[in-house]
Amino acid sequence: MKRLLLLLGATALSVAGMAQTIANNSFETWRTSTSGALAPDTVMAPDSWFGADSLIIADGEFYGSLIAISPTVWQRQLYKEATIVHTGSYSAKLVTKKQDTLGVFPGIMSNAQANVAISIVGGSPSLGGITYSGGTATTYHITTVSAWVQYAPGTGLDSGSMSVSAYATVFGLDSMIGSGTVTVGNTSGSWTQITATLTYNGSGLPVDTVRIIFTSSAGTNNEIGSTMYVDDVTMTGTLPNEVQNVFGESAAVAVYPNPASDELNIRGQVNAAYTIALFSVNGQQVSTSTVKGAGSVDISSLAAGMYFYNITDAAGNSQHGKVNVIH
Repeated sequence: MKRLLLLLGATALSVAGMAQTIANNSFETWRTSTSGALAPDTVMAPDSWFGADSLIIADGEFYGSLIAISPTVWQRQLYKEATIVHTGSYSAKLVTKKQDTLGVFPGIMSNAQANVAISIVGGSPSLGGITYSGGTATTYHITTVSAWVQYAPGTGLDSGSMSVSAYATVFGLDSMIGSGTVTVGNTSGSWTQITATLTYNGSGLPVDTVRIIFTSSAGTNNEIGSTMYVDDVTMTGTLPNEVQNVFGESAAVAVYPNPASDELNIRGQVNAAYTIALFSVNGQQVSTSTVKGAGSVDISSLAAGMYFYNITDAAGNSQHGKVNVIH
């Protein structure tokens, strides 16, 4: 019995270790501020999350004032909801609205900072685009992101969306290495869990940041009044020291020893050609080699520390993991 309890305890710890925490994932705490100078409006967002309201109102008011557009036409689109909740006291409510000359604009909420570019084009304020910076830091290889949502389209054709991007740092810059998107239609007033499964580009680079973006209109049929409620966001992933293998168990490549000193040995399928790339923890590729069947990679010139490897065969299948180099 004692052995069984120990086994169950170890299993529970292993499963728990697969979950990645998202700050304020159930939107229980919020912050409030004021946007705009001519017609100040109260805007709010969940702590650790961001909307586009303050930028739309402030920038829209500024550029609109240049051509006599009323400052009151720029509106909030992200709200704290206390009645329609999945768990806890609050959820986030996103609403698609008409933002004057910018057109019908979706409500936006993200764990990354939104940057909205508005300028004067053809005598009217025009949206130049939305970019994002930051996000949730992670040491996991994120596989899925889920959220509980309710969705009511404006006239029945619209849909909301959740998009997820995984980033690695390459030469000091963000590089998107994985992504996933899921849309949701009319949920008829019921809470529905949606899940985005991430697809990666096979580089094997370690994920360090995840960006999650919710929109009340997915971009095909933006309808005024489309409303999306969001609550209880979760994500899962694999531990970074686990080997990710898509060759299949029978075709897995052996990589040893680990830790390694002067050489890293590779043993795969007889006559199969492999390319082995090594990356530093900041995403810089430090070595690339080719091996047929089995061979070794010279790592004697690498500084001691942790490295990530990506092994690719001729068909483009890959396996990646990490190795500790010691001298």
